Amino acid sequence: MTGLVRLEADASFEQPEKVFGSALKYIFPNHGRKSRESVVAEVGESKESPQIDLWVHLRIYNILKVDPMESFFTIKTRLFVVWKLPTVPHELTTQQWYQQGDEDTELTADQLTYLRSCVILPKMKFWQATIVEEQLDEYYVVDPDQGVLCWSPHGTYSCPEPMELEWFPIDMQYLTLRLGIFSTDHEKMFHVHVHAVEFLPLTMDMPEWNMNHPKLAKEGGKVTEIHLRVTRKSKYYVVNIVLLMFVLSLVSLTTFGIDAQQVGDRLSVSLTGLLTAVAFKFIIHESLPPVAYNTFLDAYLLGAFVFMSLTATYNGFVGKWTEPDDLEKTDRVTLGIFFGSLIAFTLWWFVSLRVKLAMTLKSVGPALKKEDGITFFRFSKNEYYSS
Repeated sequence: MTGLVRLEADASFEQPEKVFGSALKYIFPNHGRKSRESVVAEVGESKESPQIDLWVHLRIYNILKVDPMESFFTIKTRLFVVWKLPTVPHELTTQQWYQQGDEDTELTADQLTYLRSCVILPKMKFWQATIVEEQLDEYYVVDPDQGVLCWSPHGTYSCPEPMELEWFPIDMQYLTLRLGIFSTDHEKMFHVHVHAVEFLPLTMDMPEWNMNHPKLAKEGGKVTEIHLRVTRKSKYYVVNIVLLMFVLSLVSLTTFGIDAQQVGDRLSVSLTGLLTAVAFKFIIHESLPPVAYNTFLDAYLLGAFVFMSLTATYNGFVGKWTEPDDLEKTDRVTLGIFFGSLIAFTLWWFVSLRVKLAMTLKSVGPALKKEDGITFFRFSKNEYYSS
C-alpha cells in the first residue's frame, strides 16, 4: 500500500484564502487548487445515489488505551461531516452567518436554532461507544449560497471490541469505529461516504502498540465501519520472558556435569531450576492475558517446562536404567539429544514469530512512524480498498 499522504506543518491552510475554502481542500485534497465555486459544486455531487451524500473525514487525535483483557479501547477523535443541500432554502441565504473573515467560527446557539428551522441536520453517532468526555458538536455554514454545511463533533469515546489473543505477543487487533445514522428517516435521506482517515503523531506514542494502516470495512447503509489496525510491540515479551526461559532451560542441562551416580545432587539442581521457572511464571502472570486458551507465548513457556521436567526425570532414573559402564556414553548421547531439542524448539518458535510478523506487515502495511515536520498521516478512500 503506497497511499500514505504526508504533509508538512500547516500545509493544508494557506493565506490569503478563506479558511473554509482551504478546509474543503483539506477534507477533499484531490480537488487541488480549483476555484472555490468549483470545489463547492463538487462536494456532495453523486451519480450513484439520489440521497444526500455525507462526506466524512475522521481525525484520530490519540488512542488512549487498548485493553484486550477487558475488550475495549478508548479513543479521542473528531469528525468533519460536509454535505451539500440538493436545494438551497431561501432562509439559508438571507441570514448573516458570520462576519467577513470569520468563516471558521462555529454557529451560536441562536444561529443553530435558526438553521434547524431551515434544514434537516443529519443525526449520527458512534454505535456502542460510551462517551468518556463530553462530546462537543460544532456546526458551520460553509457556503450559504451553495447550501454547503459542516458538522464537526469531537470527544473521547470508549468502544467495546472483542480481541483475539491466540498469537500473543505478536497479535494484531482491529479497533472498530462504527459510525451510524440512528434515525430511520435519516438513513433513507443520507448516504455516508468516508473520504479519509487521519492520524496525528500522538497515535504513534502508544507504549505497547504500533499504529498501522486503517481499513474501510463497510460503507453506507445504517452503519459504516472503519478498522483502526494496531500491532503489539513484542520486544518486551521476547527479551524479558522468552529469552529468560531459554536461559533457565539451558542451565538445567548443567546437571549432566555431575556424576550420574550422584542422583541426589542431580535432582537437587534439576528441581531447583524447575522451581525457579515456576516462581518466574508467577511473577510474570500479570503480564500475560488470562484467556481460556493457550497463546503463542504460552506454547513456549509450556515447552520449556516440559523440557526441564524431562531433564529432571532423566536424572532421577538414569542410574537405574543404565549399566554403570554405559552411564558416561548414555549421558553424552542424551545431552546431545536434549540440547538439540531445545535449540530446535526455540528456533521453531522464533521462525514462526518472524513468519507471522511478515504476514501481518504484508496485510496491514508498515507501522506509522513519527517524522520531523510531519503533522499528520492521511489515508484516502481509494487507498482503503487497495489494502
